[in-house]
Amino acid sequence: MTDTPRPKMLIVDDHDANIKALERALKGIDCEIIKSHSGNEALALVLEHNFALILLDVQMPEMDGFETLSLIKLDEKTKHIPVIFVTALSKEDKHITKGYQAGAIDYLFKPIDIDILEGKVNGYLALYKEKAVLEQRCRELEAEVEMLKGGAPP
Repeated sequence: MTDTPRPKMLIVDDHDANIKALERALKGIDCEIIKSHSGNEALALVLEHNFALILLDVQMPEMDGFETLSLIKLDEKTKHIPVIFVTALSKEDKHITKGYQAGAIDYLFKPIDIDILEGKVNGYLALYKEKAVLEQRCRELEAEVEMLKGGAPP
């Protein structure tokens, strides 16, 4: 069985200081972090990379996190990517509900508790790695079945 590739995580925030703070908080996490400063840039990146997780700011100019997530969920290739909203936006139920309706799997509110951030990120990355191992094993089993079919008499 081959090793699974190192997972990639996308951080989307229009403020570079917020991205740097998240990077520092996640420096001990075993993943490749890719950064985006806008919803449009994030949409291009999700088509280019296979992300295990996206941390997405809600309040951004031009295209907010809700719209960005809605567009990510429309594409068959990207709709499965788990997205956690990171926001300083109000903790009102209507905003949280809107995020879940857009397809978010979780919320983190600023200021972020580093232990909670690490726990959530580690949990989603572990699920991603387990899924990759299972997918690889399925491919191996399918190849074995095909080989056995080809070698069996008609």
